[in-house]
Amino acid sequence: MEAKQEKIITQTAVGELIAALTEEALSFVEDEKEANKLVSYMLIDLFYNSGLISSDF
Repeated sequence: MEAKQEKIITQTAVGELIAALTEEALSFVEDEKEANKLVSYMLIDLFYNSGLISSDF
């Protein structure tokens, strides 16, 4: 008999992800503008390396 594997799916809105990343970025830099740049770099890296962005983009 096969053991059933339970799959846990976490659904998070992009806005929640951005808010969490911004909060963390602000702990490393004091300027909000710099924190926003850091967050944008993190998101670009996340999407680029996950294969979610088309190569035509």
